[in-house]
Amino acid sequence: MADDVRWTITGNTAWSGTYDGKAAVLSELLTPLSEQLRGRSIILAQRFIAEDDLVVVEAQGRNSTKDGMRYHNAYCFVCRLRDGQLVELTEYADTQLVATALRAPR
Repeated sequence: MADDVRWTITGNTAWSGTYDGKAAVLSELLTPLSEQLRGRSIILAQRFIAEDDLVVVEAQGRNSTKDGMRYHNAYCFVCRLRDGQLVELTEYADTQLVATALRAPR
């Protein structure tokens, strides 16, 4: 992940929005998410489409929350790479599941 990465989550949930920079992605997105999930986050990539600096990944999450709720989300990640590092990611997911299963990040 590049230091200047930009990660955007689509939709209108408390998690939706753009996280600018590696520090923000880690502290405002990934850390709060890991605090709610049981064990390590599991996302299994199922299909890839790549062209030039873009890679599209279709994936399926296999997780549960610490409260015991099943959190098996479906994802489509549109990624842009530069010099072997992730510089931009747009995440499409089941936003109803996000809103139902996860508490708002701090």
